Amino acid sequence: MGGDWSELMQDLLVMIAKRIQLVEDFTAFRGVCTSWRAAASKQNFEKSWPTLPMLMLAEKKDSDDREFYSLSRGKIWRTLPLPEAKGKKCIETRGWLLTITSSGDMKLLHLFSRVQIELPHLTFPYYECDEYEDGEERPYSFIRRAVLSANPSETSNFVLMVVHSCAPDLTVAQRIFCIDVALIRCRESYVVESSGELLIVSRDGAGISSDGETYGATNFRVIQLDIMKSRWNELSSLGERAIFVGFNGAFSVDSTSFPGIIRPNCIYFTDDSDEAFRYTNSQLGGGKDMGVYNLEDGKIERFDDVRSFSLICPPIWVSPSL
Repeated sequence: MGGDWSELMQDLLVMIAKRIQLVEDFTAFRGVCTSWRAAASKQNFEKSWPTLPMLMLAEKKDSDDREFYSLSRGKIWRTLPLPEAKGKKCIETRGWLLTITSSGDMKLLHLFSRVQIELPHLTFPYYECDEYEDGEERPYSFIRRAVLSANPSETSNFVLMVVHSCAPDLTVAQRIFCIDVALIRCRESYVVESSGELLIVSRDGAGISSDGETYGATNFRVIQLDIMKSRWNELSSLGERAIFVGFNGAFSVDSTSFPGIIRPNCIYFTDDSDEAFRYTNSQLGGGKDMGVYNLEDGKIERFDDVRSFSLICPPIWVSPSL
């Protein structure tokens, strides 16, 4: 057989496509040529494979493209055109981006197909804008979290829940579990489900340091809810799990699904200290405080090779779907 890869038998290509586990590898396979793209249809991607998170970097000035940092490759994997996300805050959920304008217009945007779903306009009674030093307005980060109940690519019967900082506190519960405030005071905290357990991940260093000029993660604590005893216990290990935290909340990943890529017992974090970076880094925005924290030895390995900053949408974790 000659060197023309496009002439490989279609049945063989389909067999190969069905064995690809990572979305980023599957999309690369689809991009080789027309025959490979036909073999790698969405129906031929095994949806039961776990999704490897990627880091979507901040937008660049005068560009509609977004770069994606691959943990499996340890470098920028791909650049995708996303003009629909330009100048907007983005929060990822189930492979879709919730894009938010400064006026409250919101849409769901699929990362790969760029399909958009219109959402109702939200009015924020306490909406306010900050200003740059030059007087130009910038949007206040009113929406903090967003979660889809189902993937819109698979069903139209889905609900989107958003949490924003302007709303009064809302509590719906049958049982209340109190937590020692000393465990989370003056820390950025995240609620995450991991292997059926409810955890709180607490981050030191999210606020401005005593010198008034710097900030950055120094330590993480993980607290587990013991439902049977109605109490919280601090954990010293996550076992084989890894936790990802950032602007779009927190989620847990089984490292055994990605050997040599995801490190067990670690916390992967991005820069979501918006009050700190607006004060200390007002010309660039957030993006400097990113890395991996090892819960066993307390060491931090920062993503020093990734320089990507934004006041509106710093780098965020995404779990792409087809």
